[in-house]
Amino acid sequence: MKKTNTSGKKEGCVKKLALVLSVLMLLNGCSYICSNKGYTEKYSQAETSLSDFSKKVIGHYSELNIDIPETFDGAEFIRVLEQIYPDKSHVESIKNNYKVLARRLDANNYSVVLCDPKTGNKIMEDLSLSMSRVECDYWKKGLVLPCEFEKDWHKNCE
Repeated sequence: MKKTNTSGKKEGCVKKLALVLSVLMLLNGCSYICSNKGYTEKYSQAETSLSDFSKKVIGHYSELNIDIPETFDGAEFIRVLEQIYPDKSHVESIKNNYKVLARRLDANNYSVVLCDPKTGNKIMEDLSLSMSRVECDYWKKGLVLPCEFEKDWHKNCE
């Protein structure tokens, strides 16, 4: 009786399976990158604008030597930016493409939330605590959250 070498066949099958799985994982990763490319192009500009807006809004109230008003909201945020921000197209882009919520955090800081007006999903929240970055970038993490302020903003959304 002739013996067959089944271990060689098993090794070949395992290698083929590993190759197929590797290719599938690569394709899945590429599709994820391609599907997020649109978001990156769309939201990274908004994120950059929010960081710059923080500097201008905080500076505006500081120059006036007044606290951020208790009544600070999305309309006031846009109104101030339309008044002081040099590149009106950035302000218009935020105003026209997002639902904007804003609130006072304390005398010198505020929070602004950008949401998708179609889905109502929260995209990002800038706490104006860091002048160089938006603290809460939910879109990068793929999180789907309701359009509302961070409840425990002291954690800085990290």
